[in-house]
Amino acid sequence: AIDAPLDLLLGGGRRFFRPLPPKTERDGWLPTDGEDLEAVARTRGWSVVTTAAGMRGLSGREEKVLGLFDDSHLPYEARAPSMPPRSAPTLVDMTRFALDRLLRDRTPFLLVVEGGRIDHAGHENWARTLVDETAAFDDAVGVAIERLDPKTTLLMVTADHETAGLAMNGYPAEREGIWGSYRDGEGTPYPILTFASGPGLSGAARAPYGKEDPRPSAIRAGDGAHTGVDVPLYAWGRGADQVHGTLENTAVYWLLRSALEGGAPDRRRLTGTSP
Repeated sequence: AIDAPLDLLLGGGRRFFRPLPPKTERDGWLPTDGEDLEAVARTRGWSVVTTAAGMRGLSGREEKVLGLFDDSHLPYEARAPSMPPRSAPTLVDMTRFALDRLLRDRTPFLLVVEGGRIDHAGHENWARTLVDETAAFDDAVGVAIERLDPKTTLLMVTADHETAGLAMNGYPAEREGIWGSYRDGEGTPYPILTFASGPGLSGAARAPYGKEDPRPSAIRAGDGAHTGVDVPLYAWGRGADQVHGTLENTAVYWLLRSALEGGAPDRRRLTGTSP
């Protein structure tokens, strides 16, 4: 990553940059690989920051910025009482920081922002945390829309898959909303929100919102599974008119490529009907 032609890398995973290799092979990382990539990054022009305060304190004159804000994944955006104090920037903070720097140069750019912990909350069947993570991602999209020009920019929002089969069942009462339960014709209550697979209610002790977080799953498993349902693709700005109907997942590539090259994609490539 530090050798790639990038301007910004912001996220977690700091342990992979430190000279502390695993005791056994892990996803291709060998015990013999103890290179200090954080130090190497500094020698190659990267300014390394590890906290939100450090990111805010940058002068703006740095050539490249590497933000390593957690040893593992970034913390959840949920601000439940059980959550520890946060030193990492939020998704909105990082999105605003990235756009401010990239727009300053007045040159074309590609920015990828991921709300990766939406997926993690789905795997755990933590519905409240999942909603918080989705709302945080939506706020980040809002920051982008506020700062970008739709005449010159294409903004797309999508997912690579759905996780755990979240479903909304029945007709929730206005007072309780989706967090309540619904009674069928025989008076039997069941939750409005359920998952198709995953640990169900068993993960409450680790959940940001405790017992209010998890929802039941139909297939009890240690981890909610990715599903094959279609995912939405939203678009805003230049070229957004091409995003409609049912598209192949490779359409995202062709849409991005066309936006970068300044042309229009072949519609057949978007729908999978090209030879």
